[in-house]
Amino acid sequence: VRIRPHTDINIAVLGNMSYQKGAGVITEMAGHLPPNVHIFVIGNMKNAPENIHVHGPYRPHNLPRIMSRYQVDVVLIPSIWPETFSYTTSEAMAMGLPVACYNMGAPAERVSTYEHGLILDEIAPQKNLNEIINFVYEHRKSK
Repeated sequence: VRIRPHTDINIAVLGNMSYQKGAGVITEMAGHLPPNVHIFVIGNMKNAPENIHVHGPYRPHNLPRIMSRYQVDVVLIPSIWPETFSYTTSEAMAMGLPVACYNMGAPAERVSTYEHGLILDEIAPQKNLNEIINFVYEHRKSK
């Protein structure tokens, strides 16, 4: 996926958001978004805050085009329980996009060795949002 240079920070969340998948994390982050930071749910999310863009369902073969369209800087895997496998983590890594996730389960095992990965040590949405923003700025500098 080729992301054109831009100034805003665009965070994508892949899949259908439920409580276990991190819907509460996304909702809380939405309450603290600076004007230049955007969250895109590429999937569905019931009761999404108005400042979150919900793309709706996607087919995996369309994902690179969708990520380019939204100029995604980082994919957040906000799951709050330890998953045994995560297709969305695999999809993000296969596209070469930076990935952030919590330090639990299979996503953390994979992201911890990924050169474009960020492990979030605690579930603290406002703090995590700041960590992700700083991560994106640092990642841009390293290019």
